[in-house]
Parts: sequence; C-alpha cells; structure tokens
Amino acid sequence: MDEIVEEETRGLADGNEEASAENTAPETFAVHATIEEAAHGDAVTSAIYGRDVDDARDRALAFVPTGMIDVEEAHRLLIRLRDVEIKRFFPDVRPEHGILRRTMLQALLDTGVASHEEYDELIPADLKRITDRRQVAVYLDPIIEILSRVA
Repeated sequence: MDEIVEEETRGLADGNEEASAENTAPETFAVHATIEEAAHGDAVTSAIYGRDVDDARDRALAFVPTGMIDVEEAHRLLIRLRDVEIKRFFPDVRPEHGILRRTMLQALLDTGVASHEEYDELIPADLKRITDRRQVAVYLDPIIEILSRVA
C-alpha cells in the first residue's frame, strides 16, 4: 500500500493527476488480486493438509491388528508406527515431544488406555503437556485402536 500512496504523491507533485490515477488503479487491483489469491491459496493448502491428515490416519490404521495381541506385540507395533509413519509425517517434531516417545509409550502401555477419556484421565498431565498436539490430533485414535487390542 505504501507504494500506491507514493505513486499518487509523485503524480500530484509532477502536476499529472490523471496519469497517477491511471497508474494506481492497476496496482490497487494487483494488491486485491494478490490478497484473494493468498486467501484461496490458504484454503487450498488447508484442504491439501486435511487430505494429508486423513491419509496419515489411514496409514496409521494399517498398523492396527485384526485380532487380540499381547503387550509386547503392541509395543512393537507402536514403535513401528512411530518410526515408519509418525516421524515421516512430522519430521519437524523433536523426539522428546513425540506422542510415542519412550516415556509416553510406556505410560500408554502401563495404563492400557483404550479411549480418549482414559487418555485424559490416566496419562499424567506433564506428559500430555509436552506432547506435540498435532501428533495427538492425527494419531491418538490409531494408537488407542492398537492398545484396545491388548488382551
């Protein structure tokens, strides 16, 4: 916007008001078009991100066994989920904030969390507080599905 105001001011100083009005109109249009494109781009990015999240959940659900498993198998599946899927989808998350870092994984297995309510009640607040919220949003359901298969 500063550029548009500068152009107007320069045009008036030169005594050429008509030329400055013509010069500012396309610039004004360009600014509005850029804002609309950015807003559309955000919507597109959001839609793509939403599809990516859905795809990530679907890939994570592939780790859920069809039958009952023991704790050791759940541990192996959760580590594979972390190493194969979660780290790939969230490469920017530091390991100490991951939903399946060692301390959180142990807490999940020890408590036998089988629902969101149990996650909220049984997992210590300090562990949840430092866990990346995006990972929780994407992967908690598949993790609960795996844990609910433990006999």
